[in-house]
Amino acid sequence: LEEGLLSPFLDRLQELVPEVELGSYPVFDDPTYAVQVTLESGDADVARRALELLLGMLDPATVVRAE
Repeated sequence: LEEGLLSPFLDRLQELVPEVELGSYPVFDDPTYAVQVTLESGDADVARRALELLLGMLDPATVVRAE
């Protein structure tokens, strides 16, 4: 999923979980994925909730790895 197509999902996630810090980084040297997304919070439950929400928004076929 290209960054431009991912952006609306990240915007919505930021509205739903404003206390999480989001980052998206285009990847040009790996053919398996186009964007690396980071979710950061000092609260593991907040980060976990944000990850679950984001994964629920995306087509599973577009997610290479979540950790």
